[in-house]
Amino acid sequence: MKRNVFNSRKMLVLLLAMTVLITTLALVISAEEESIPGLVQTQEQDSNSTKLYPDATYMISGGLGAIPTTLEAWVYIPESLASVDAGVILGNSASRTSEDALNFEIAANRVPTIYTNDKTGYGKTTISFDGSRLPISKWVHLALVYDNISGVVSCYVDGEFSESKYFYPTLSDNILIHDFVLGGDQRELNTRYFKGGLGDVTLYSDVRSAAEIKANYDKGLAMTSNELDCDSIILYYDIDENDKGKNILDESGNGNDAIFDETWLTEEQMAEIRNDVFGFTPAYTFAVIGDTQKTVRMYPEVIPELYQWIIDKKTDKNIVYSIGLGDITDVSGDGTDSRYDTYRYVEDSSKPYGGYYVIDKSASEPKNEWDVAYHAITSMDGNLEYALLAGNHDDANELNEYFSKNEFYTNQFVEHGGIYGYTNLTESTNITKATNTWRTLEVGNVDYLIMNLNYNATDAVFTWANEILGREEFKNHHVILSTHAYLHYDGETLDFGNYLLPSKRTSGVDVWEKLAKKHANVKLILSGHIDVDTIVYKQRQGDNGNTVTEMLIDAQSLDKVFRGTNMVAMLGFSADGTKLAVEYYSVSKGMYLKTQSQILIDLNAQAPVIDETEAWVGNSIAPAGAGTKNDPYLITSAGNLRWMAEEVGGGKSNFSGVYFSQQNDIDLSGYSISSIGYYYSSPSDMAAFCGHYDGNGYSITNGTIAPYSRSSES
Repeated sequence: MKRNVFNSRKMLVLLLAMTVLITTLALVISAEEESIPGLVQTQEQDSNSTKLYPDATYMISGGLGAIPTTLEAWVYIPESLASVDAGVILGNSASRTSEDALNFEIAANRVPTIYTNDKTGYGKTTISFDGSRLPISKWVHLALVYDNISGVVSCYVDGEFSESKYFYPTLSDNILIHDFVLGGDQRELNTRYFKGGLGDVTLYSDVRSAAEIKANYDKGLAMTSNELDCDSIILYYDIDENDKGKNILDESGNGNDAIFDETWLTEEQMAEIRNDVFGFTPAYTFAVIGDTQKTVRMYPEVIPELYQWIIDKKTDKNIVYSIGLGDITDVSGDGTDSRYDTYRYVEDSSKPYGGYYVIDKSASEPKNEWDVAYHAITSMDGNLEYALLAGNHDDANELNEYFSKNEFYTNQFVEHGGIYGYTNLTESTNITKATNTWRTLEVGNVDYLIMNLNYNATDAVFTWANEILGREEFKNHHVILSTHAYLHYDGETLDFGNYLLPSKRTSGVDVWEKLAKKHANVKLILSGHIDVDTIVYKQRQGDNGNTVTEMLIDAQSLDKVFRGTNMVAMLGFSADGTKLAVEYYSVSKGMYLKTQSQILIDLNAQAPVIDETEAWVGNSIAPAGAGTKNDPYLITSAGNLRWMAEEVGGGKSNFSGVYFSQQNDIDLSGYSISSIGYYYSSPSDMAAFCGHYDGNGYSITNGTIAPYSRSSES
C-alpha cells in the first residue's frame, strides 16, 4: 500500500561513495496556484515572521545501515515553482552549518542539486546539475548515482543520462549520525521543506547501472516484491495521497520507517498525549529554560512573557523550581561597543511588568543585554526560586555582578547549599559570586540536590562538586546536574569531534568522566548550547549501575528565525520522582512543539553502559612535542594530521624549520582528511608544507586525503 511522505528526517551519508536512489510517485508538500497530484502537505506561516514551514515532518527512524550511493525520485514541479527554490527532497542539514550533512535539493530554476558538508575532510560542497533543469507540471523521474571509484556523480532524467560532475569529497560516515528528513532537512522547523510533489522513494548502497535506472523509469509504478529482494536496497517508500498524517512504512523491510511528527500541537492534542501516553498527572514540575540569547538580544520586548507565564502557571502546574541552562545573553557588554545592541525601556501597561525593552542604537541611556535579561528573570523574585549558570556567550563576571547582589537569588544557596569559592556562606558578608552553585530541595517525599556548573568548568570545580555529591548525607538525594555544553543533538556526549569545541575547553565527556558517572545519586543531566528543534534525551548507566537520563534543551535557532518562541521544557515528575512527563511549550505561540518532544521517561529504566574510550571522530588534536629537531612534534593520530592541515591550509604556519616524527601506524577509521597544504590556480593561491616530516616507516591507512577546502575550516 502506498504511504505518505512529506518531511522525514533520516541519517544519510556519503563516505567513499554516495549514491542515493529515491523513487517517488505521489508525495506533494504544497499546492497553492496549481493543483498538484499526490499527497498535499499543508504549509504554515509564523505570525511573527515571513517564514513558511510545513505542518508536520516525516522523520526516518533507525539508522540507514549503509551509505547510500544511488538515489532515484519521482518529482513534480508546479508552475509556481518554475524559477524559485523548490526545497529539499531529502536531507539532514541543520541550523548549525558546521555539522556533517547531505541534502538532495531542487534549487532555483528547477536545478537538481546535492549539498554536502564533511567537517573532517573536504568541507562544504554544492553540486548543481544546471544542464538538467526539470520540466514543470509533470511527474519526472530523477536519479543521481555516485561512483566512488571514479568520483563521478551522474544525473539521469526520465531514465536517460543527462550529465556528470566530478565529486572530489569522500564523506565520512559522520553524515550517517544525524537523522534525515524526507521532504526537507533539520533547519528551523524545516523551513527548507520541499514544496513540489514527491512519490515513491528508494535508496541503494550500490552504483545502479543506466539500464537499471531506465527500467525503474519505464516501470513507473510501485516496486514488486522481487525487486525489493535486493541486498543493496536501503529503504523504499510506496506513497499516495491517502497517507497524509500517518507513519510511512519502509517496504524494504529494513526498518527505516518515516515517522509522522506534527509541528505544533494544540492544548486538545496535548491532553490526548497526557491521557494516552503519560498516563499520570505530575505531582510537581520543574520549568527548564534553554538558551535565551537570541530572544534577549534580538527581540527584548518578548522575553518577559516567558517568565511571566511561569509565574502565572506556578499554582496550576505546581511548578516548584526553575533552571536556566546558560547563554542567557548573546553578546555581553557594557552597551558602548559598536558590536553590542543597546536598548530603551518602553512603558506599556498592557505588557508584563508594565513595559518592555526595545533595541535602540540612539538610546540616550544605553542598556546592555544583562539589563534586559535581569529585568525579565527577576520578575520571579518572591514568587519562584530559580538557578542560573553561565554559557559560552555569557560573561560569568557580569552574571555574578548582577545576581550576587540579589538576596532572593543568593539566599537559597546560603540556607540550603553553597557557591563555589565560599567555604561557609552563612558567615560571608560580601557575596560576589552567583555561579557554580548547589542547593537541596525537598519536594514531597523526594529530596533533590540541584547542582549548576558554568560552561568550561575547571578541574578545581569538579573537585569541589565531587566532594559535595559524595557526602554521606546526600547519598539518597536525587541529583539534577545542569550545565551548558554536554549533549549533542545526535544524542552523543559532546567531545571535540562531534562538535568542534574550542581547544582547551571542558567537554561533555569531561563532565561525565570527571563527575557525573562517579555518583550513584546522579539521576538527571540537563544542558543547552547545541540548538535543535526538539528535546533530545538518552539514558546511560553510571559506574554504580544507576540510570542517568541526559537531556538537551535549546531552541535558540527557532527564536532567531521566528522572533522569539519563548520555549520552556516542563519536567513533570511522579510523586516518587521515578517517572518524568516532558512537555515542550512555546509561551509566544501558546502551543506545544513537535510530537516527539512530548516524552514519557522511566527514570529507573535499565540503561546501557556507553563506552567512552577514545576513538578519533574527526577533531583536530595538537601533537605533543616542541617541533624542534631534538624535540619534534610527535604525530600519533589522525587528529594530529588534521591539526597540521588546519595550520598550513589556514595560513597559520608553513612549518618552515619545524620537525615532525610519526610514532605509530595511523588508522583513519574510514575518514577523509584534508591535505596538508593546497594549490588551486596559481602560486598566489596556494599553501605549502615546508617542514621536516619523518614517517619512521609507519603507515597511514583506511581513509582518503581530500584537497584542502578553505571554506571548510573555522
